[in-house]
Amino acid sequence: LLTHRLDEIGWTSLPAAPFLAQLVEARLLEGYLDAAMAAASALDEIAATRGRDRVEALAAAARGRIAHAEGREDTAEMLLDGLNRFAALGARLDAARTRLELARSLSVSSPEAAVDAARHAHTELEALGACDAAAGATRLRLPATVRAHVARRAGEDACAAALERVTHAYLDL
Repeated sequence: LLTHRLDEIGWTSLPAAPFLAQLVEARLLEGYLDAAMAAASALDEIAATRGRDRVEALAAAARGRIAHAEGREDTAEMLLDGLNRFAALGARLDAARTRLELARSLSVSSPEAAVDAARHAHTELEALGACDAAAGATRLRLPATVRAHVARRAGEDACAAALERVTHAYLDL
């Protein structure tokens, strides 16, 4: 459906930007990195020629998601760029979703930062009512390294409570 709509409106037209951002996420979920990169390139082209802040934020987040899928070391930096752009625009839901992706990318290299990012995203999603709206969504399973880090930091009982809160909030929207 996304590609059909993009064919109708033009892949590099300004109205295509949100569809391209969705297509990047869909192709990454399907495991089609090349197709995600093609959609991100079209998004970059729109951002470069139109100079719209929202499109630039979508493009930055898309580049970060692709970097994460590629396992690149600059993933966190790229996602943080997208997150900051969304935050500056007041796009709270997009910022929270990008923060979730940031938490995923930090889960192995920096478990404490991953937990903090997930908690912050959880707070924002709750404030927006998005946790209730996404109650049927798939929950992210935090890696063992994050669970171990939280356990060391707070003890097993606190770990269980913290993980319950974080995984409840850590919905794939």
